[in-house]
Amino acid sequence: MAQEAGRAPFITLIMPVYNAEKYLRAAIDSVLAQTFSDFELLLVDDCSPDGSGAICDEFARNAPEKIRVLHLEKNGGLSNARNTGMAHARGSYVCFMDPDDTIDADLFEKAAGAAKKYGVSAVIYGMVEEYYDPKGKLKYTRRAAPEQSRLLPDQTALRREIIHLEEQTLYGYSCNKLYDLSKIRKENLSFENVKLIEDIVFNIQYFTEARNAYLLEDAPYHYGKRLENSLTSQFVPNYYELHLRRVQMIYEQYRGWNQCTPEVRRLLGNLYVRYTVSALQRNCDPRAGMDHAARKAWLKAQYASELYRAFSADWAPENRLLRVFGRLLRNRRVGQTLFCGRAVYVVKNKMPIVFARLKRKN
Repeated sequence: MAQEAGRAPFITLIMPVYNAEKYLRAAIDSVLAQTFSDFELLLVDDCSPDGSGAICDEFARNAPEKIRVLHLEKNGGLSNARNTGMAHARGSYVCFMDPDDTIDADLFEKAAGAAKKYGVSAVIYGMVEEYYDPKGKLKYTRRAAPEQSRLLPDQTALRREIIHLEEQTLYGYSCNKLYDLSKIRKENLSFENVKLIEDIVFNIQYFTEARNAYLLEDAPYHYGKRLENSLTSQFVPNYYELHLRRVQMIYEQYRGWNQCTPEVRRLLGNLYVRYTVSALQRNCDPRAGMDHAARKAWLKAQYASELYRAFSADWAPENRLLRVFGRLLRNRRVGQTLFCGRAVYVVKNKMPIVFARLKRKN
């Protein structure tokens, strides 16, 4: 059934668009293929210098009952594009999608079905990370999804589950959730203009007082991790500081909820180890401007940090690679830790797909 003219849709999907002409048609086609019809697609052209804006207009002409296009006058970045989209959204729920990703045809049907049945603050579903080599060939996939579909009926159940969603990497993304737009507007929530962690900062704000949620065990979102242009494959000077902020914010969230149990500290400690390992290898990048003495001083400084003191007694990573680093960090083995950090740097840059697999293996 086509959406009735003038009636607000149930879902607004917001898609910021910038330099995406290579993938944009496939992304939009996957949205238009939805088996659930009560939605609108809001394309936010972030002053893209390629042909993306023209592609947006073409689709809007062919499907005016489904697609609206906002052309921004100047490039403002991902967070600004999402915030602009939320200001213009008409749906009861909103969700977000990147223009180089795709979604399964039944995503809206299943997510909207849960949202309508239970009236939840959010529906959270899984995703498939798809790793492409510089030539665009799919080399590796990783599925992350809730273990079973179930209702988290109240704040207690939801807050207990948040840390496990973070462990699965499902808390930090914004593209695997339906959000209640009325809650966003009532609480005046928006995306912060900060690289890498804008999603988790928004989610921490959103879920702090969220009433409940529904988990879908499906993984209908396909997230393209493209090694030739991924932000996470680029060098970000304040990468570690940003992700320490991520860990600190979740830590403070759980302390505010009075739920900072040993299990929460263990899982946050594992996250701290993961980001410290990433920082150790990034410190070996020539763009970091650090020699061996500087890397050694950096590592020693971490031993005096609040988060190290908070978590070092509790972390217990399941991943083999992180278990090694966890022991080295806990025992303050500076030389061995730096050596292993250099080894990870070499593997990541020489064999990125192998590195992606290594990060996920137990």
